[in-house]
Amino acid sequence: MQFALILAGEFQMGSVGGSEGERPVHTVRISKPFYLGIHEVTQGQWEAVMGHNPSRPKGDANRPVEAVSWEEVQMFSAYRNCHVPGRPRDDLGFHLLRTAP
Repeated sequence: MQFALILAGEFQMGSVGGSEGERPVHTVRISKPFYLGIHEVTQGQWEAVMGHNPSRPKGDANRPVEAVSWEEVQMFSAYRNCHVPGRPRDDLGFHLLRTAP
């Protein structure tokens, strides 16, 4: 997975003449930097981390994963944040994340 660093800062978001959902123009503030994946998470990546593939249709591990809940995404992200290549994985923590209700 590749990530881009999003720096802290401010920008203007919205539109003066756009649709109702785009108005009004307002300031968005990012208070601390974070990393954002530059590509969608694939079904293969999801299955390698979470142990299952909820997507339909299946068959191509390079397709984006779909049909995942907010809670599942949080668990996937927590694992990705804990597991950095070259750093040992906390297997107990990972097991607890994967088996959490």
